[in-house]
Amino acid sequence: MSRRRSRALWAVGAAIVVAAAAGAWLLATRENTTPASVDDALARYRAQAEAADTPIPPGVYVYATTGSESISALGGRKHAYPQRSTVTVTGGGCGMTLRWDVLEHRSNVFEICDDGRRLGAWTEIHRFVGQDDVTKWRCEAAAWLPGAVAPDASSRVSCTSSDSAQNGTMTVVGEEQLRVGTTDVDVVHLRVETLESGGARGPTVEQRWLERETGLPVRIDYRVSTLN
Repeated sequence: MSRRRSRALWAVGAAIVVAAAAGAWLLATRENTTPASVDDALARYRAQAEAADTPIPPGVYVYATTGSESISALGGRKHAYPQRSTVTVTGGGCGMTLRWDVLEHRSNVFEICDDGRRLGAWTEIHRFVGQDDVTKWRCEAAAWLPGAVAPDASSRVSCTSSDSAQNGTMTVVGEEQLRVGTTDVDVVHLRVETLESGGARGPTVEQRWLERETGLPVRIDYRVSTLN
């Protein structure tokens, strides 16, 4: 998976600053870019695992990973992604949950409904300058793996958070094969283009290559640049 996020943040500070505050500020804004641990993902999966009848077999899946994300506030911060990340699949929510972990404080959680066909909700978790940023999205209309996969078939995408909205279109690029290890996997290639408005403003472009039978992500490329 790859993802680039550029954000501009407002910072509000006290008018009076004393020298003793400098150390606390540096500690509070220290960046943590420790890669997410596969062992932690396995432990989380084992703690949550139940017998679940999900389209994607429950488990922890390891992905080769490239990418980074950044903000422009406070002189700028950039977090480079490690060479691997995990997606943990469990039953729950409206059917099954997919959790992508790339850094200790960077993850996305997707709730997939209707036998793996629909994205019901997703949560985006970041930490920059010592501050957690958690955005919860609810989707009125958003396919995960559409039933009709004819090339150029399209459907509406509409999700909302507490202060923002995403609206756009999912388009089927076509059916392809991707090599995973020594195996060719049948996938559906999807392109999702949305525009965020409200508290966050800017375009997002996501490409998904999902296993044809289960909807398991085989590859995801996600690029977003927003002004917050």
